[in-house]
Formats: sequence, C-alpha cells, structure tokens
Amino acid sequence: MQTTYKLRLYPNKEQEDGLLFVLEICRLLYNSFLAIWNDNEKIPSRFKLQSMLPAMKEEHEGLKKVNSKTLQMVLFMLYNNLKVLRGLKKNGKKVGRLRYKRYGNFKSFILNQSGFKVIKTGKRLDKIYVSKVGNLPIRIHREIKGKIKQVIIKHYKSGEWYALLCVEREVSVLERAIVKIIGLDVGIKFFLTDSEGRQIENPKFYKKTLDRIKIEQRELSRKKKGSNNRKKEILRLAKLHQRLTNQRDDFLHKLSRFYVDNYDLIAVEDLNIKGMVRNHHLAQSILDASWSKFFGMLSCKAESAGKIAPRVNPRGTSKEYKYGEELDRDYNASLNILERGVLGQGLPFEPLEMEPLRELVTVSASAIVERGSPLR
Repeated sequence: MQTTYKLRLYPNKEQEDGLLFVLEICRLLYNSFLAIWNDNEKIPSRFKLQSMLPAMKEEHEGLKKVNSKTLQMVLFMLYNNLKVLRGLKKNGKKVGRLRYKRYGNFKSFILNQSGFKVIKTGKRLDKIYVSKVGNLPIRIHREIKGKIKQVIIKHYKSGEWYALLCVEREVSVLERAIVKIIGLDVGIKFFLTDSEGRQIENPKFYKKTLDRIKIEQRELSRKKKGSNNRKKEILRLAKLHQRLTNQRDDFLHKLSRFYVDNYDLIAVEDLNIKGMVRNHHLAQSILDASWSKFFGMLSCKAESAGKIAPRVNPRGTSKEYKYGEELDRDYNASLNILERGVLGQGLPFEPLEMEPLRELVTVSASAIVERGSPLR
C-alpha cells in the first residue's frame, strides 16, 4: 500500500542555495535531453539516454555535484511528461510539443530509493538528509508508517519548500475488515452531510480572501514591468494564494482524515465536477468547495489505510425517499449514497430499522480546523 506525506522544509540560506542549484542543474539536463529528442526523427529510448550520463558528467562539472539517482529521475520526468501529452492527445485535446524549461520554471527534483534519510531529533523540527545538500530542518507533524521509497523536493512560487515522502507499508487483514460504514453527500449550502446526521459548514475560504486578492492584483497592474517593486508584488500575491491553498488543504486533510480513521467504508458520489462548473451561477462555489480535491484525499487516505471509498452514481440520490419524505434533502441523499456504496461492493445492506434522524447537527468549518474532528 502506498501513501505520500507532504512535510514542510525550513532550509537556511546556504541550504536553500544548494536546493536551487540542484533544481537548476536538473533544468539544464532536462533541456539537454529534450534537445537530443528534437535532433532525432525518432525519440531515443530512456535507457539509451541514461547511458549518456557518465560522459556528460565528465564534460559538465555541475552534474557531479548532484545525486546520480536524481539525474536519472530527470529522464523519468521527461518521459512521463511525454506520456501525459500523448494521453491528452488521445482524448481529443489539442496539444503541442514539450517545451524547454525556462530559468526558475523547474520546481522539483526526486531522490529515488537512496540519497535521503529522516533523522529524529526529539525537538520541534526534525531533520531530513538530502544527498549533496545536507540535513534540512523538517516539520514531521504525524508518524510516518512504512518504508520511505522516494522523496520529492518541491519549491513553490511563494518561496516555501516541501518534501513529499512516498511510503510503502503492509496492510493487515484486520485493517481491511469492514465494520463501520458511512455515506457523504456534498453540497453548496453545507460542504457535506453524512449519514450519521452531521452537516459540515462550507468554509468558503475563497470568498473571504477575494477582496484582498483583488487589491493585490490591482497593485500588481500598477507596477512597471521588470521593476523590483513588481517582483515584490508578484511574491506577495503568490504568498496570498499559497496561504489560501494551505487553509483549504488543512480543512480538507483534517476532514478526510477523520472519516478514514473512523470508518471502514466511506461512500461518496461520482460527480462530473467539470460538467457542473459549466453552470456559471454555481461555478465559483463549486471550485471554492474543492470537492474534487476532497474526494482525492479521501481516496488516497482510504487506500493507504486499507479502507474503501467507493464512488456511486449520483443520479436521483436526493429524490429517492425511502425513509420518509419529511427528511432533510441532503441527509436523505447521504443515506441513498451509503446504500449504493455498500451494495456496489457486493455486501449486504440492511435498511435502517430505527427511525432516521430528524434533527441534524451543524458543525462549523472552524471546528474542523481547530479540533481536527467534527465530534464534540
């Protein structure tokens, strides 16, 4: 079972220069390999290009200062980009050719199987050893379960650095046992309503910060292109967007973690979000709610924990009243989603013997962020 931990890095100036150096070398190598592609009628195999690395190291001293596995993974990234491009073309999308990476546009590098080590310090910040760079301070906010197979170092436009730890672990038979089940119905008024009667308020982070973003964007439009003031304003705007993303992700991570930790089967709707966004009246609210990202987090965490998060056909879930027409519309939908999710796994589903809930519990988004749980 695979899972990924996203952890914040806090490099000092010297370490950050080292990380930026690795990114720049990887960018130049990426462009060099892409140039070889463009000079040939047929794209060479990955292994043929990889065999050229030793000779390239002798010609370019900078390559020797970067972990060899990291250099090999640059090729992996190049061929993976080509695979994605071909996939888009196959699906009818209009695509061009792969482009060369401009200075500052290469944002991550990979350490595969080796070249890294997590060092526990017992202090507020632990350390992670990154080959050719050193021991970087890292905030490990939860236990890492399993063996780390790969580390991706990522640099954001806001200036923040993160380490993505890709981990493999065994999942026991006991973890796979389905004991507790729940259905989730997402919406605009409430972020979601679950089949146990909880209604989670939509935080609407985007609307709360939209005015400030607009102000910063107007400030940016007034700055002269190429000036230092414009660069500073771009950084301020990037940090504001990153803060918004962090707030939203914090809420989504904590909410998805609660359901995965407490339930064995979490049924959700298989929504066509791209199609729903075409409704201009609801588009902004749908994007702000980040249903797609929430479903992705839920699915990833469930897979890692040996749980199940099936997606069911959403058609008619709000209109089929099997438990009484006086039920709340969203709560009724969550019950139908739960039933479809259970039956879809080939498991028996017993209808509620007791009277379904009439009074639902409203949980604020701030409670999720502060407590990490909708439970009181």
